[in-house]
Amino acid sequence: MPSPSNYLATLAERAAQGDVEALAEVRRLLGRHLGRIVRRSLDEPDPAVPLARWIHNVADARRAGLGDDPRQQAEQVARSIRHTIVQRLKQQADHVRSLRETVTS
Repeated sequence: MPSPSNYLATLAERAAQGDVEALAEVRRLLGRHLGRIVRRSLDEPDPAVPLARWIHNVADARRAGLGDDPRQQAEQVARSIRHTIVQRLKQQADHVRSLRETVTS
């Protein structure tokens, strides 16, 4: 069985190629795990990992609209990041689809 990170990378690649089921699975997996990842990253005062820095940047950009509850803040940041990831995968899939249509036309 592939490692979880390889599995997610494979799903993301399939989603970027236009696989709707893979995109739904990416969204589901992110929904289940991203909140915890964001909470842990936000607990780090000076993040060293690129993902943690991205999470901090998103949180900083949204800080004015976030409430006082750290758990709620993390969930809002996780939703924003999940939305960004899914939208990027959809855009890639649309681009691949348009290239295929151009080639087959």
